[in-house]
Amino acid sequence: MMKERDWTDGALAEDETMSAASLAIHRAPAAPSCMISGDLEAAIAALAPGARSIGLFQDRPPIAAIRIARDRTLLVGATGEPGWQGGYAISPATGLYTCFQISGANIMDALAEGTGADLAASSPAASLQFAGITCLLTRQGKMAELWVESAMATYITTWLAGRDPMKRA
Repeated sequence: MMKERDWTDGALAEDETMSAASLAIHRAPAAPSCMISGDLEAAIAALAPGARSIGLFQDRPPIAAIRIARDRTLLVGATGEPGWQGGYAISPATGLYTCFQISGANIMDALAEGTGADLAASSPAASLQFAGITCLLTRQGKMAELWVESAMATYITTWLAGRDPMKRA
């Protein structure tokens, strides 16, 4: 008999890797981050001069503004003083999103299973529906980066592992 408190699934711990369906899925350590709303150009110029705004499945440098919506971005690799700063607001966001770095020969197959979005099309926002939840999708070279709200890390770990029995590295 199963007890309602017995859970077999769990999220990957920070810096942990699993393999599933010829993929390596790594949970990256949380990077310093902040959420910006409002005048994004002014905020990026003040907090991370020279940082690029990254859209759907675009290559992400270490310090980047991952665009969520027209007036909202996740600034990764930099932080600022929380509150209103002229025409924009800053909220602490370190650990708000979990970044899963996905590599291997079957990346595009896994992404196609999770989303119907055309990843070859250009979009200024990195937001998409993946496995039924809203995520952000960037990349670093040939490695995909799937950013999920940290509360959904167990769900995405289970979804990715469900493609193949989970094998923790």
